Amino acid sequence: MNMAIDRNTVNKNMYGGQGDAFPFPFAYVKEYDALYYKPADWTPLMKEIYTYNPEGAKKLLAEAGYPNGFKTEVLLSSTNTVGIDMATVFKEMWSKIGVDVAITLREPTVVGNMAIGWTHPAMIPDTTVLSRYS
Repeated sequence: MNMAIDRNTVNKNMYGGQGDAFPFPFAYVKEYDALYYKPADWTPLMKEIYTYNPEGAKKLLAEAGYPNGFKTEVLLSSTNTVGIDMATVFKEMWSKIGVDVAITLREPTVVGNMAIGWTHPAMIPDTTVLSRYS
């Protein structure tokens, strides 16, 4: 599913090109520079996984036994407007590889309790999928 996310387009359209399209393993913070993986330092496999390639994503889904995609659910806090916007964009991108995403909104406390108790549906997105420089 990573291969179906066009991070550069998201960065351009949501952050005016001022974001970090590849905050791995988390958004860049100067004090933690040694822990931040710059795309130039990525392994070939990391580059493959994070390069926009919907056809490659479809191929991997087929190899995993989902040649026609699948349905899944993303749980978000109803107050997480950035997360909702991002999930909506990703939902559209994922639909192009056959992944049908339902976005479920709950109160923040409910989302937190479900995450801690591992009772959430298929996905709770990481808010650092693409981050804005401050």
